[in-house]
Amino acid sequence: MYTVIFGCGNVGMQTLKFIGEDRVDFFCDNNLEFVGKFVANKEVISYKRLLDLLKKNNVLIVLGVNGYNAEKISDQLENDNIYDFVVSKSLPGFSHNSRLDEAVFEKLKNEAGRYEFIIKYLRKRVMDEKKEINYLKRHADIHKMSPAEGRLREKQLSCVKRTAEVLDFLKENCPVSCWITGGTLIGKMRHDGFIPWDDDIDFGIMRNDVYKLIEFFRKYYAEGKGKLRYRHQVCFVSLEEMEEFIETEYKVREELYPEGSLLTLGPLKIFKDGSLGARTAILRGIYKDDPDARGTAWADKETIQKFCDRATEAGMQVVVHAIGDGAIDEMIDAFANTFREADGVKNPLRHELIHCQITDRELLEKIRDNNILVSYQPCFLDYDMMIVNRLCG
Repeated sequence: MYTVIFGCGNVGMQTLKFIGEDRVDFFCDNNLEFVGKFVANKEVISYKRLLDLLKKNNVLIVLGVNGYNAEKISDQLENDNIYDFVVSKSLPGFSHNSRLDEAVFEKLKNEAGRYEFIIKYLRKRVMDEKKEINYLKRHADIHKMSPAEGRLREKQLSCVKRTAEVLDFLKENCPVSCWITGGTLIGKMRHDGFIPWDDDIDFGIMRNDVYKLIEFFRKYYAEGKGKLRYRHQVCFVSLEEMEEFIETEYKVREELYPEGSLLTLGPLKIFKDGSLGARTAILRGIYKDDPDARGTAWADKETIQKFCDRATEAGMQVVVHAIGDGAIDEMIDAFANTFREADGVKNPLRHELIHCQITDRELLEKIRDNNILVSYQPCFLDYDMMIVNRLCG
């Protein structure tokens, strides 16, 4: 039998002393800087080598790490269908800095004997998670959260003030019908104000008013009143609507938006898929926690290709919301099908992927080889990094 301590840091060294150097064969560590080296006269092996040992040998795996890292490593092992391991801190006598009792060590030498300690650790994890859930139930009921305070509240009130100024400006200069939507509507209905953590205001207008606004701001900028650089993105619900736009306003864009103007007519915006959290991002595989989910497409492959083909023919840049690797792969191909190399440069219109979130090396190399732009948005990292392993693996 081999005894392997997983983790060669401070807790790992304490575990080595507790079990006894004469009873331990190797350390294992995920930190490649330690792999292949010797710590306390014990070779540090890689996780792959540990897996190879398990194929042919009886191996006692002892997690010599703190609680948080023990959870991470146990999840790592369980992902490889390895459930036979113990945590040093759950073994009797560890906290007393004494040597592991010989009778306990003999029990650890066989799988049946280890069950007692495995169950003890798992029971503790379950109880700890129940405590966290109960805490969240008591303190994080979304309907009972207190309104924002401090700097966030100041930002909310500032946002209200600026929004009121914008709406007053539009009412006086370009009346349009507005209504609150998205998070602002949820905040009003659920909290009678802002969502406690929100810091912006969402409102929508009728589609016909969009063109009314575009025309107003075109004239506003032509008079030299606009001070910010702004690009109109254009979205269409059908190919027919896009065709009408190309044959009218886009065809005379150089007259409507003269060179050097701060206001320009920008790209065609397309949504290929949805979001990761809602499981509407299109994956090449399945969602681990929902095998029936593959994502939701705004339009089928043929329709998307027609949008890209017509935009390219008209000389219009295309920017596409694509989060899942399935959506990204499909859009790379759609873009590549439209490329007309100018002076040997691929993607002369600078077609672009927005978000481009779930990728692998093969996809990234494909993006690079086709000279496709990527607009990634780090603001989503804090949230999606917490769910990506559970959803995508």
